[in-house]
Amino acid sequence: MGIFDIFKKKDTKASNSINFNNNGTENEIEHSEKETVDYDLVSKSFYNNFKEAILKFSKNEDNKQVYAIVFDCDNDNGQVCIRYANEKFFEEFMGDYDKYKSMFEKYGKYNLVAYKYSTGNFKFIDFEENDEMKRFDDTYYYYVTEDKYYGDDKPYEIIIENGKNTNIKNDLATLQNMWERLIIENINKLLKEDLGIDKTDDFIMFMVLHDQSDNDIKEYIKKTVDDDTYQKVFINNKLVK
Repeated sequence: MGIFDIFKKKDTKASNSINFNNNGTENEIEHSEKETVDYDLVSKSFYNNFKEAILKFSKNEDNKQVYAIVFDCDNDNGQVCIRYANEKFFEEFMGDYDKYKSMFEKYGKYNLVAYKYSTGNFKFIDFEENDEMKRFDDTYYYYVTEDKYYGDDKPYEIIIENGKNTNIKNDLATLQNMWERLIIENINKLLKEDLGIDKTDDFIMFMVLHDQSDNDIKEYIKKTVDDDTYQKVFINNKLVK
């Protein structure tokens, strides 16, 4: 059992209930048990996992003039990658800019959707899921992809949030919304902490999804970047229209 006690089986129902036929005699024994977890416990596991990865990165020699940390996510399967870029690295990968200029020239090399903030150019922060986060992500993958369940336990069926039970097995839209909120809410918590990052004055931390449109990227950035910082980084520098 993990340190957050996240694997408790709550809301267990009628594990040995007996059904009777019309004659009033015993018909069968029905075992009914649903795997249940509390949203706050899942959120805490995400937060601790993210924080641990960033704190570990803060001791890395690349932790100098970091201008962005991005949570590069895929809602088609629940993958979460943490990536970063610093000013030195940006100058290095700008050497390849001319090769791809035709892709970015309409935006300019510093544009939001172009080179400086193109997540594909960012380096990875080592990140390994703890047991609690892994079980939730295994559950997400199982329901969203309809592939087999790869976890060592059972997928969750019920998530309790603010006293309300949600059967995520039958409500994929709510499950996907929860998964996204777990990332965005915890990015906002991390931004309030001193994680030892050597930040530039215009440092930002945000989430992106695979294959997003330019407008969607902007909207997701605004979920974790305040208006003043967004104005300073993107509008004042004419990075977005």
